[in-house]
Amino acid sequence: MWLCLHMVLKVTKILAFQSLSGIYSAREFVWWYNGHPDYSSLKPDLKTSDSAVILGQGNVALDVARILLRPTTELASTDIATHALSALKESSIRKVYLIGRRGPVQAALTAKELREVLGIKNLHIRIKQTDLSVTPADEEEMKTSRARKRIYELLSKAAAAAKTSEADPDQRELHFVFFRQPDQFLESDERKGHVSGVNLQKTILESVGTGKQIAVGTGEFEDLNCSMVLKAIGYKSVPVNGLPFDHKKGGII
Repeated sequence: MWLCLHMVLKVTKILAFQSLSGIYSAREFVWWYNGHPDYSSLKPDLKTSDSAVILGQGNVALDVARILLRPTTELASTDIATHALSALKESSIRKVYLIGRRGPVQAALTAKELREVLGIKNLHIRIKQTDLSVTPADEEEMKTSRARKRIYELLSKAAAAAKTSEADPDQRELHFVFFRQPDQFLESDERKGHVSGVNLQKTILESVGTGKQIAVGTGEFEDLNCSMVLKAIGYKSVPVNGLPFDHKKGGII
């Protein structure tokens, strides 16, 4: 049971398109490939295009990206659900975009999970060099958190290695997209009612108090095309009868 409140995006425009097909929560997708009986018939759209967008950069987002990008010959030796493995064998997804509102220093993931994804065979990691630039505030965050410093180092190393490697048309790609937040989902002109991409707003970091930075929208927007969107932006807990609950913070008192 989830007893804490993770940061949830509060964007009103995005709610108007929740009914578009091709948009799933990461929880639904994880339950699908883990064989949860209630989600065995989910049938995620893996064939319409070569791109998928994951909103979030935490461990759940990384795990979903790993499933989409790892060779199915390797997945076959795991306990992945049979129906999921069969669908992934026919998948057209070759590019996965992990979207985060803040920068690489603030990415909410662990080094262990990141190393596992970076170790996928024949996977090209793409990170904009400008996104790896650090500010004095970032430096301060890394001084007080060894884990954040390690994550930044792993991402920087992966980006540097990708720059020196030769392009391979058969490679799959994992894009870490920093300083972007979703504004609204885009509807396909050809397939009415189906998602065709995400409109993203660029963000910058502003310091609030000691050692903390928040993402603030800049008013600049760009579109990212895809046929599938997975929301990995956390869960909001609900009260449990008999236990004191803070509705504002979304957790047990």
